[in-house]
Amino acid sequence: MKKLALFLLIPLLYQCHHPQTFPQVLPEEVGLNPTISNSIDTAMQKYIDNKQLAGITTMLVKDGKLIQQNAYGWADIDNQIPMTEKSIFRIYSMTKSITSMALMKLYEKGLFQLDDPVAKYIHEFGNTKVFKDMENGMPVLVEQNPSMTIRHLITHTSGLTYGWAPDSYVDSVYRADSLLLWDELLEPKIKRLAKAPLKFQPGEKWEYSVSIDVLGYLIEVLSKQKLDVFLSENIFVPLKMEDTGFAVPKEKIDRYTAVYAPDSVKGIKSLESIEDSRFTKPAVFLMGGGGLQSTMMDYARFCQMILNKGELDGVRIFKPETIAFLYDNQMPDSKEAWNNTGWTIGYKLQLVDNPEGSYPYKGEISWEGAADTHFWIDVKNNVIGLAFTQMMPGNTTSFHKDFKEIVYNAMQ
Repeated sequence: MKKLALFLLIPLLYQCHHPQTFPQVLPEEVGLNPTISNSIDTAMQKYIDNKQLAGITTMLVKDGKLIQQNAYGWADIDNQIPMTEKSIFRIYSMTKSITSMALMKLYEKGLFQLDDPVAKYIHEFGNTKVFKDMENGMPVLVEQNPSMTIRHLITHTSGLTYGWAPDSYVDSVYRADSLLLWDELLEPKIKRLAKAPLKFQPGEKWEYSVSIDVLGYLIEVLSKQKLDVFLSENIFVPLKMEDTGFAVPKEKIDRYTAVYAPDSVKGIKSLESIEDSRFTKPAVFLMGGGGLQSTMMDYARFCQMILNKGELDGVRIFKPETIAFLYDNQMPDSKEAWNNTGWTIGYKLQLVDNPEGSYPYKGEISWEGAADTHFWIDVKNNVIGLAFTQMMPGNTTSFHKDFKEIVYNAMQ
C-alpha cells in the first residue's frame, strides 16, 4: 500500500517541481478529434501487451497547449519500475539538434560564418586528406577541394563518416584507430579524427557522421568553455531543462530507463541495465552527436522554444532570424539528403508538402535517436510531437509512426 501511495504521489511531486510550460486543454479546444487520447492509449498499449516494447512515453502539444501526455509499460522490467512521464532516456542522436543549435549562439555573436573553413578554428583539419581510390592495395589520397566548412559539418556533407560500412577503406580506418569509442576526451579524439582521410570531397554528398562531435569541439574552441558547461549555461538552464545532461546523477537514477533489444523468444530482452550504463557515471567523452540523456518534457521545452522562434516562458534563447535558418535547406548546392528531404541546423527538413496532401508538411523539422526516441516540429500546424521508447536498434516497430498518424487523423 505504501508503494502504491508513493507511486500515485510521484506525478504530483513532479508537477510541483518541474516547469509547466504547457497548459492542458481538451483536444476539441484546438480543433482536434476528442477521441485522440484514447486512440493513442490503445495503440501504444498494444506494443507493451505484445511484448514488442518495454515502455513508451508520448506527448503532443498544439498552439502551445498540452493535448496528450502519457506513459506506458516499464522503465525497467527486471526491477518492476514503471515508465512515467518523467523517465530519463538515452536520446542519442537527438543530441545533434541541441549541439548544432548551441553552436548558433556563437554565430549570433559573430564568432564564425557558416562557410568558414573548419581548419580556420581546428587547424588539424587543414592537413586532412580525401580518399580517392585504391591502387595496388594502397589508398590514393588527395587534397580537399573544396575545403571542409562549418556548413559541411552541420549538414553531414563533410566527408566524415561513422565507421559502420564493412567494405569502406575510410570506415575501416575509423575502426582500426578506435575513433568510435567513448573513453577519450573530446579534444584528443577530434584531433585524432582529423588524421583519418575523408570518405569523399566536402559537399559531394550526404552521409550521416561524427560531424556534430566535431561541432561540439568547435564550440569549446570558440567559447573557451567545456561543451557540457556551454550547453548548460546557454540551453539547459535558461530553458529549465533540469533533467538533461551527459550523465544521470545518483539522485535521478531511479528515473533512468533500461535498454532492450528484440528477442525471437521473449519478444524483447535486456540490452543494458541501468547499473551497467556508462551514462550513470561521469562522462569522459562529451559526445555532441549522441551523448545526452533527457526527459520528454525537457525536450518538449526545447522544441517549443524553436516553434516560438527562439523564446520560451518570456526568455529569449535565439534571435528569430537564427530560427529562420532551420526552415531553409542548408545543404550545399541545395542537395537533398533523401528524396524531398534536406538538412538544416541539426534537423531533417521536409522540402515539400506530402504529395497526398497529408503529413509531413513542407517545413517540418525532425530527428530521432538510436534507442528509438523521436520528435517532430510542424510549423504549419503549430504542433510538436514526441514519442520515446528504449529499444536498440531503433525503428524495429512502428509505434512512433502510429502515434503520428493518429495525431494527423485527429486534425482532419
